Amino acid sequence: MINAALFGLGRWGSVLLNSIQGADVAKSDKIEITTGIARSLENYQDLASKTGIELSDDYTDVLADPAIHAVLLATPPFAHAEQIMAAAKAGKHVFVEKPFTLDVAEAKRAVQACQEAGVILAVGFNRRYYPSITALTQMIEEGRIGEVQHIEAHFCGITAMSIPEDSWRGERANNPAGGMVARGIHCLDSMIHLCGDVESVSVDSDRRISPADIDDVTTMLLRFKSGVTGYLATLMSTGEYWRLQVFGSKGWIELRSPTELLVSDVKGNTERVTYPDIDWQRTELENFADAITGERPFYIKPEQALHGVEVLEAISASINSGARVDID
Repeated sequence: MINAALFGLGRWGSVLLNSIQGADVAKSDKIEITTGIARSLENYQDLASKTGIELSDDYTDVLADPAIHAVLLATPPFAHAEQIMAAAKAGKHVFVEKPFTLDVAEAKRAVQACQEAGVILAVGFNRRYYPSITALTQMIEEGRIGEVQHIEAHFCGITAMSIPEDSWRGERANNPAGGMVARGIHCLDSMIHLCGDVESVSVDSDRRISPADIDDVTTMLLRFKSGVTGYLATLMSTGEYWRLQVFGSKGWIELRSPTELLVSDVKGNTERVTYPDIDWQRTELENFADAITGERPFYIKPEQALHGVEVLEAISASINSGARVDID
């Protein structure tokens, strides 16, 4: 059993916690969160009593505890690099929520710190564990749609219309490219997973109706080193929408939900395929535990997460320059 500390007990931290030891689920036999870390402990007494965790407001003290094997970071991305490096120095394995960081140099230092300490570094792109993405990946590898030529993705919602005034999510400096940090980064990760490294990006991004000072309409064209082209859009002031579609020489596959695909051949004959649902958040955390024990590697490789930060930096550079930006 891996004993973990969770830093960040807000909305998403609670999702992580409840996925493996919530009141309505069977407790995981692979990983347990024993300690929760937060600044205002009085806000989380009820959560602690329901889930059996201890509370602490001192990350340094928690890292010094030999009974803690790993840390889960559900903190803002601008804090990730420092927190990761502190955990690595203490010999703790690290699971960090997306985005990994917002700065390539910081990301590289964090990766290096974990490598030198010999600890697992896992970046939380939970949508990689969708049954539909698993099936889509297998179909592409088996040649179901032939040679991949183009990929498109959307991840949109109404987030920008309800950001609290004092939240970092409403700060332009901490949300480059509008919805990329909150939403679009998931699409980018899936595209990198399916098509490899990105070679260049060209981006348009605007603030249309968002009350917060962030862009709420961001669109981009991507070219992958493999020659595949791509289109990605993320809007923060519209209805909820998620789509991933891959076009090949023998047809296309469209992801509609965690459990559904549409598959078409070149003649337009379309098949709807569904898959049993799973708790993909729990699956991700148990994959992290398995990586620590050596049972199986973590699904998202650190170099893929690092490349995602490189692409995110290039996206910001393209917005600022108005030009296509190459990625070294």
